[in-house]
Amino acid sequence: MSKIYHGTSQHRYEQMLKDGFIVPAPIGEPHVSFSTERKVAEYFAHISANWSDDPVTKRAILVFDTEQLEADGFTLHPFSSPVWGEGECDWECEIVSMYKIPISYATRIDGDEYNYPSLKGKAEDARI
Repeated sequence: MSKIYHGTSQHRYEQMLKDGFIVPAPIGEPHVSFSTERKVAEYFAHISANWSDDPVTKRAILVFDTEQLEADGFTLHPFSSPVWGEGECDWECEIVSMYKIPISYATRIDGDEYNYPSLKGKAEDARI
């Protein structure tokens, strides 16, 4: 099984459970972002939890099986945004879907024991 990870806040995860899907971002480039590296998802879960309206929200790390997603017809492909300059986002090891993904494909793993506030831009630290 090949795994990809998505980091978010508990607040957003609960909304995904209500909606039944993880949906493309409403701003910027519309896609669902994943990473092949758990530590990158942990970093973005930390960011998401800190931006939450709920001051005590927890982090949530979601794991997806790429083989199962692709077998069921979901297209995933590598992505690196040029917004900060060509190659500057490669450390994210990003995989995207242009379409919403049913949350039933996700397995939640706890993200609260992790804290990677200085990970951004340090590709060597993002490797497991």
